[in-house]
Amino acid sequence: MTHLMKKTGFNVLSYRGSHGQSVEMATDYYACYGKYVGFKKPVTADNARACPDYQQYIGQIVNGLETDIVMGAYHFPQDAAITELEATAKKEAGANLLDPLRFGRWRD
Repeated sequence: MTHLMKKTGFNVLSYRGSHGQSVEMATDYYACYGKYVGFKKPVTADNARACPDYQQYIGQIVNGLETDIVMGAYHFPQDAAITELEATAKKEAGANLLDPLRFGRWRD
């Protein structure tokens, strides 16, 4: 998807919104849930307290974050908040990462 948008002249990965928001910032935001709650696990007041806005997610399952973390690690290798979760995210994503048309090739 990012490759297709780049070909049209729009680089979504370097885009900054009017308040400075970016794809990297969004990935960092949700990486907190991957780190403290884990993947495919429900958010509770105890396990997500370190994450922003955790109250609105209590009772919800952190689902689908694995591929976002792997993609974030690929595109933002300097971002430790994301890359520290890469190995666990790959393991949890399993076969979902095998779609080269959707994800391309990974760093390793």
